Amino acid sequence: MFVSLVSIGLIVAGVYLALGFLVGLWLVLGAINRLDAASKGSSIGFRLLILPGMALFWPLFLLRINKNIAVAPDECNAHRHKAAGGAA
Repeated sequence: MFVSLVSIGLIVAGVYLALGFLVGLWLVLGAINRLDAASKGSSIGFRLLILPGMALFWPLFLLRINKNIAVAPDECNAHRHKAAGGAA
């Protein structure tokens, strides 16, 4: 029973990572420009560096592309308020 659950978990993880690698390649080779305008014209070295992260977090990036979110939202916390001159 335990061995079959572990093997099912490994198969699911393998399928997730395989899909992530394919989607990550698609993102890195072309769609990255829709996610971040600053990456336009970036080198192949940069794109290879971000491929593992794209492969791991591919559902989040697909959601951002689907919702047409080109710029990540700014974080709002006490440190940013203090740096901007506001009260913490």
